[in-house]
Amino acid sequence: MKQSELKKCKEELSDLQGELNKLIDYINSFFDFLPIPVCDLSSTFHIIQINKSVERLTGFDALEIVGEHVEKLFPEKEKVQNLISLLPKKKELDNKELVLIKKNKEKIIINSFWAARVKEEKVEGFFLAFIDITFLKKVHEEMEKTIKLRTQELRNKVEELEKFQKIAIGRELKMIELKEEIRKLKEGN
Repeated sequence: MKQSELKKCKEELSDLQGELNKLIDYINSFFDFLPIPVCDLSSTFHIIQINKSVERLTGFDALEIVGEHVEKLFPEKEKVQNLISLLPKKKELDNKELVLIKKNKEKIIINSFWAARVKEEKVEGFFLAFIDITFLKKVHEEMEKTIKLRTQELRNKVEELEKFQKIAIGRELKMIELKEEIRKLKEGN
């Protein structure tokens, strides 16, 4: 190979490396920008990378959590193991409700979304994204309590109306009976 061709190949490789670095920077910036907490997991479910949203929500710094098994985030170990066992076959699991433990030991309720990273039909790792639904769950529970209370109030009012209706109908029947008796007495005189 000529010296000029070698030099040209090196320049092209250098350009490609520069473009690759730009792409990696772009992907990392996008990953950190995402408002939804996302974890990149290894094929053994160890945390490889987390975005800023995970740090904000959980209170864990990347240095504290990267390298840990994903189970560290969840108190319901058996539930997480069941999800993990399904992933290699199903490749995606959506809307799986779990309890997550923040760094300060506070428990929050999340909807989790799991997806396998597959290359050439081989699972290389997984993505885990989640949404804090603690507030929504509390509102839902409060609404259910309110609905039960209102339903009971309505049942009580219906019972009162039914009692009143029985009394009113009984009174009307008695009035009809008395009118009939008066009519018979008048006819008899």
